[in-house]
Amino acid sequence: MKKTFTALFFLLLTSVLLMAADMDSDLTGKNIVTVEVSGNKRTTNRAVIRISRIKIGDTFSAGTIRRVESNLTKSGLFSTNEVRAEALPGNAVKLRIEVDEKWTLLPIPVFFSDGESVMGGIVLIESNLLGTAKQVIGGFMGGTDGVSGFAVYLDPAVLQTSWQFVASGGAGTEEQEVDSPDGSVEYLVSGESLSGSLGVGYRFTDAFQTGGRIRFQEYHVDAVDGVSLETGVYTEQECVLQAGYDGTTPYGSLLRGFQCNLESAYLFETAGFSHKGRAEYLLPAFNKQRLRFLLQGGYGDKPFFLEDSVSGKDGFRTLPFGKAVADDYISLSAGYDIPVLGQEWGALVLTGFYEWGWYESTLAGSHVFQGPGGGFRVYLKKVAVPALGVDLAYNLNSEALVVSIALGMRM
Repeated sequence: MKKTFTALFFLLLTSVLLMAADMDSDLTGKNIVTVEVSGNKRTTNRAVIRISRIKIGDTFSAGTIRRVESNLTKSGLFSTNEVRAEALPGNAVKLRIEVDEKWTLLPIPVFFSDGESVMGGIVLIESNLLGTAKQVIGGFMGGTDGVSGFAVYLDPAVLQTSWQFVASGGAGTEEQEVDSPDGSVEYLVSGESLSGSLGVGYRFTDAFQTGGRIRFQEYHVDAVDGVSLETGVYTEQECVLQAGYDGTTPYGSLLRGFQCNLESAYLFETAGFSHKGRAEYLLPAFNKQRLRFLLQGGYGDKPFFLEDSVSGKDGFRTLPFGKAVADDYISLSAGYDIPVLGQEWGALVLTGFYEWGWYESTLAGSHVFQGPGGGFRVYLKKVAVPALGVDLAYNLNSEALVVSIALGMRM
């Protein structure tokens, strides 16, 4: 009896899927003449339609519904969405989009200490400003290492077009500590910093976009310990070109697919170039688990105060958290993600990884690192923060155990 019931269940399920496929195929080639949005309380209809990347007059295809649902999910603004297509008289189609919004205004308190210094503050994130999907991020930090603040504004669709605009700025006093992989201090630099940038971008397709920005930074060095560096004022201006491809699609609470980005910059004071890139392949496994492969690299002539932070992120988690910078670097890593808990509030994902890499800093020299690690990520379904988590990694070269925090990372 049980086998008969199971067979009937799968036969019914197959019939429903075939009927849905036939319905979509009947609509293929027809024009989308109207889009109806429901469920949105804060987000405007125009913003929802723009995020879905559907335009009136587009031709409906077999992949339209899947593509719209993927775009809405990846925006991070909606906990659930459902898209349906209906035939209208003539060669026409109506799309119905129903969404359930996430909470997007997030004050996040921040506190950390390494036993010698103590810092705390708050970061405020609004990823759906006035229901338009524009983003504003601001923060203030203070403690024994100084006081600083920053602000970022991002418009992903200027006047509802494919053009993007971003502006950012920051200022403060700080004590920058850079450590070697074993945790020993390489150098300390104390001073004041001021920075700002303006950028524009253009999204050509759902997956491909390019952009450029100009950036300036001024750094007043007041005190130095551990390296030979003169006190005084250091400045730099750079012009940056960027290109990115994101072919990922939702996969349970995670993402699957390929994504990469490239960036090249010209530094005017240094009269040199800087280049970096990142490529990641997210391979689906059984039972919504996932295998990850990540390659990152950079090369350039950046001054010490503009070097990239190479700690506290995937591929560099065996390095001292927040205390490793580099001008030239390469990293190879592989990981495996296992969702172990899925609830109405979100999901818990366990992760394990192994990484190998090399980096070189202008003032801290070159180092090789490698080792295993593991941790967890918490995905909050009703809150517009992609993931929160903690990792524990062991550097086989330096024999150091490193704890790092993952905040707001994509799943």
